[in-house]
Amino acid sequence: MDKVNLYVLDISDKPYDASKLPLLEDKRRKNAEEAKNFLYKLRTLYSGLLLRYALKSEGEVVPTPLNVKYNSFGKPFITDGFKNFSITHSGNLVIVAVSESEVGVDAEIIQKKVYTHVASKVFSEKEKSEYENLFGEPKTEYFISKWTQKEAYLKYVGTGLTGNLTAVASENGKIKGVPVCTQKITSGIYSYFVSIVTGGEVQTNVIFVDEV
Repeated sequence: MDKVNLYVLDISDKPYDASKLPLLEDKRRKNAEEAKNFLYKLRTLYSGLLLRYALKSEGEVVPTPLNVKYNSFGKPFITDGFKNFSITHSGNLVIVAVSESEVGVDAEIIQKKVYTHVASKVFSEKEKSEYENLFGEPKTEYFISKWTQKEAYLKYVGTGLTGNLTAVASENGKIKGVPVCTQKITSGIYSYFVSIVTGGEVQTNVIFVDEV
């Protein structure tokens, strides 16, 4: 059983505090400084701050800045004996998943939208059939839950969205034999699907964070 701590921060009332940028690793700091979209700047800043908070909460000694490296697909990792982590954000939520094992996490805000055009490109034939037989809210929730599962798996294996999404299909709680766990989290007036993939059966512990 792989225990995954999910650190969840709602940034809807958080300020963009540029004085905290030096706490971030160079790449994330530059992304925050150069971003034109304010919400993206805010998410980038608090992703880095929440990562520091989460690792400290896990008992790690966290230097300033963190020595975060990235693989060729952009997956962040730390090589100095730190626990494994994965970061996601959507809407007003920033989430950091921390685990002893390799981990991938993805979150998506649940919106009343039609995703048929996207579904036709990313779903397997079985998923397409199941999706097309649903209507209204169940149809929307099916798409979002499946999307988060796919993206969490691709973060887990380290390829990101460069992977083949149609081949990444969940069945009986697993993707290509690897367990995937999906749950709904509500914060404020919004709800989100969050999917976690690790190397074994997943036990999640959700930790809501107020300040970082």
